[in-house]
Amino acid sequence: MTSPSDLFMFTPTYAFTTRIFGAQAAFGTTLLYGKNATLVSETSAGCGGNTQSRSDEVLGFGDIYPTATLKWSKDVHNFMVNATTGIPAGAYQLNRLSALGIGHWAADGGVGYTYLNEKAGIEGS
Repeated sequence: MTSPSDLFMFTPTYAFTTRIFGAQAAFGTTLLYGKNATLVSETSAGCGGNTQSRSDEVLGFGDIYPTATLKWSKDVHNFMVNATTGIPAGAYQLNRLSALGIGHWAADGGVGYTYLNEKAGIEGS
């Protein structure tokens, strides 16, 4: 199976100047436009194994992914929490091989920590 894709992803983001819970807040949305082509070949087992191929191609918009983050910095310690969701707006059909979306809503979140001491030139997470 091969699935070459040509995708353009654009994520405009705005960072707020007003602090929320003492953190810098930011909000962004990832938008996707592109082409996804899929080719599948199968060979049946047994005498004279037949090979069949099937292909599909889709061009259009993908799902929309809004993201929100809160970031705190204290001396050399940096913390972040984030949340994102997937809005099923992309080119997706259940019986097609190619898609530009996942066909359902999604949600995810995370936390992060980074130690950054610029004076000593040390960074770690």
